[in-house]
Amino acid sequence: MSSFPLLTVTAALPAAGAVLTAALPAATSARRRDLNKGLPLGLSLLTLALAIVVAVRFKPGGARYQLTESHSWISNFGIGYTLGVDGIAVVLILLTAVLVPFVMLASWHDADPAYPSPDHHPYSGAPPRSSRSTTPAPSNAAAAPRASSR
Repeated sequence: MSSFPLLTVTAALPAAGAVLTAALPAATSARRRDLNKGLPLGLSLLTLALAIVVAVRFKPGGARYQLTESHSWISNFGIGYTLGVDGIAVVLILLTAVLVPFVMLASWHDADPAYPSPDHHPYSGAPPRSSRSTTPAPSNAAAAPRASSR
């Protein structure tokens, strides 16, 4: 058995990627925009690769919890960190790791300035909706009787 903390790295990589992505400077150019989208996609694909390794190493019919890790954290108080997966956890890890890159790719152009309106997408074929008119709607105040407050 390997001493590499596979489950810890598989769980910590997306969290570290989120912190790293949040620390990136604003996307003021096309190159920076590509970096701001490419780095999280790359980290999600790396997480997917680790999730596949977890799924391959899991042995159906084996022990209830597999790929277990146990680390002492604060030994004076008997506090430790223990992690393991069962069959449903492996499926959920794999499902999440597969969905995240697909969701990222599906929303790849959502924040691009070339598509400023959420109502218009370049592949929809529909023209963008016009903005609201600044002219007021006609009033029918003369036709409607006013109720007296007396």
